[in-house]
Amino acid sequence: MKTLKILGLLIFFSLNNTFCYSQYIKNWAIAPTIYYGKILKHSPKIAYQIPSSSTGISCNIIYKTYGKENWHEWQNYPGLGVNLGYFNFGNDEILGKAYSFLPNIYLRLNKSDKFSINFSVGTGIAYLSKHFSFIDNETNNAIGSYINNISSFQFDGKYKLNRHLSIAAGFGLTHFSNGASKIPNLGINLAAFSLGAVYIPLPVDRKDYIPAGELSKPKRRLGLTAHGDIAFIEQGVAGGPKYPIYIASVGVTYAFTRVNHFILGAEYENNKADYYFLLNSTEASTEAEAYKYSSRYLVFLADEFFFWPFSMVLQAGTYVDGDPKYPISKIYTKLSTRYYLPAFGQETPRLYLGIQLKAHKFTAEYISLGLGLML
Repeated sequence: MKTLKILGLLIFFSLNNTFCYSQYIKNWAIAPTIYYGKILKHSPKIAYQIPSSSTGISCNIIYKTYGKENWHEWQNYPGLGVNLGYFNFGNDEILGKAYSFLPNIYLRLNKSDKFSINFSVGTGIAYLSKHFSFIDNETNNAIGSYINNISSFQFDGKYKLNRHLSIAAGFGLTHFSNGASKIPNLGINLAAFSLGAVYIPLPVDRKDYIPAGELSKPKRRLGLTAHGDIAFIEQGVAGGPKYPIYIASVGVTYAFTRVNHFILGAEYENNKADYYFLLNSTEASTEAEAYKYSSRYLVFLADEFFFWPFSMVLQAGTYVDGDPKYPISKIYTKLSTRYYLPAFGQETPRLYLGIQLKAHKFTAEYISLGLGLML
């Protein structure tokens, strides 16, 4: 009953906002969705009993682009959304509930107007009502703080009933963690089926979409990108000191189109938690040795998708320094969101602000913030 009340409130406020804005901007949509799934036991270190099932509800407020900018057509007219969510993990005493605010991008993968296959990806902020405590919640070693990152990947099939209403069903993965800024932080990974609807009060017919004034062919194919980031992690014991990780990255870009760049690059990391541990142990006799063994060298492949002035970067890579803890076979992934600052007269160079979530398999290592440059 409580869940239904929350869903009703989400729909009520979302409808009000959608109707208000649709008086001025066409193609706003509201997409209420319910979820049913299960938490994945992605690590043998998980100390709590996995609940038999988890449920959730959300309401995504979407602006469906239709050609006011050239990149709208270049990206097949994506939807730009803000998703308000509520999740019941299935164990109130240990895991509690989650309340989320999730900016997202909704991409159509085929050309059919009647039935579409779609992919959505987003990253935002979540409040989790329960986290680890030595006193009364020591088995929750998945979440170490109330405030966490939420990242989501969803696929769905949508069937259009009429020009205003569609139904959708799909499957996806939602990840909650704080990036080890407060431990323990194994994270929660929820795999779930979804069922929902999409309602557009004032739709724009597909035949009225505005085509791009230019071709998506890039003016030049090759470029460079570089950025520096910093993350803070808690290491050792819960409630202990936080240490910075310094990250530097450089890459060569190849533009398939103006809104899709492939990146081949290298990264460097220095983990100060490892540095101070090595310096105060018998494993490093000098500061130079401690610095050497706390450094990592990485190579990666990435794909950057532009939704100006934002972009989303999907990245995967491995380690090349021979550290037994991080061998060449160990794969890491990153999900990055970038905001490109206004250009200074020319199209390039462009400065950008970025936030990155790095993970090994389904466990987050850190969340970093940084500044970059695209040439």
